[in-house]
Amino acid sequence: MTLLEPILRWWDAYWFATSTEYNYGFVRFFLLGAGFYFLQTRHHYKRFFEQPGKRAIDIYAEVPLELLQPSLATRLLPPSPAFIQAHIYTIWKVLNVLAVMAMLGICTRLSVMAFAYLFIVFFGLHDSFGWFNHKSSIYALFLPVIAFAPGIDSFSVDRILVSAWSAAHGVPFRWADIAASGPVSIWPMRLVMCMVAINYCSSGMMKLFNTGWPWVTGDVLGYYITRGHTNTVVEARGLNSGYFSVRAGTRPEEKWRDGIGLETYVHPHSCPKSLQFIGKYRIMMFGAAASALALEIGAPVVLISPVVAIGYVTVLTVFHLTIGASLGPVFIELYGPAFLACVPVNTILATWVFTRP
Repeated sequence: MTLLEPILRWWDAYWFATSTEYNYGFVRFFLLGAGFYFLQTRHHYKRFFEQPGKRAIDIYAEVPLELLQPSLATRLLPPSPAFIQAHIYTIWKVLNVLAVMAMLGICTRLSVMAFAYLFIVFFGLHDSFGWFNHKSSIYALFLPVIAFAPGIDSFSVDRILVSAWSAAHGVPFRWADIAASGPVSIWPMRLVMCMVAINYCSSGMMKLFNTGWPWVTGDVLGYYITRGHTNTVVEARGLNSGYFSVRAGTRPEEKWRDGIGLETYVHPHSCPKSLQFIGKYRIMMFGAAASALALEIGAPVVLISPVVAIGYVTVLTVFHLTIGASLGPVFIELYGPAFLACVPVNTILATWVFTRP
């Protein structure tokens, strides 16, 4: 036996062991459901164009193509940005149809793959308007994992139709069979957790390297909470954003809607007045900022075991909800369902749902 053999056995067991605990169809249902919800509520361009009454897709269609800076990978994937912009309404409709099909599990594998590809291409382009959106970018990383994961047809119309056909030929119809997922490889769960570790740890490291001590002490966070969008001009106009407006015909005095400019382009959210007082207490800001930094840098602990991963993503969910209550951006609402990949759904279903006394 060579030294390499036990390492290879560990590697194989870590990534490719099979388990009866995980249910990727359950993850698919909620992850694609979140995607469909995201498509219906997409609105961040409304802040740029000052047209709150318009649909998100109408605003996407007005964005000048030269202002979009997609990544190289997005530019290399067909169709081209020019094609997407020229057929944007059709692509938007197809995205919505695919989201519903993938969520419900109609032609499950094909619809999930198609939605994943089109989502990556479309939002890879339209979320490059001066920055890459955390929410859709991280979500796009999880989609291909679920698209190729084994057993994603549980909780699906496809499974219901197969079971109904079998029942017509003498096999008893059981709802437990619709939800069931047999032994599956654990690599999707491991890969999702790797993405969690990479995304959050890199976020923490960037705070540390780019901002450094002012972030650790809570000075930056305190500024966001106490000064973010409390400008009296903004409040008087009832505006909740200070984004630069590129809409044709906008008056020069409205190009920058507060006295800060690019600073609010980077940080467009405001803290509720009821919580702004905490920003005045440096010890509280230090505790909040240091805790957030430790949570993000400590993300690789999810790779230790599924139990540790469940504990971490639970704390992470509370972390995001707290940010949502104070500063506004709740990224977890879109890609949070991917965290279900580490939850032993089948065990829970077998114990609490489908068993009978």
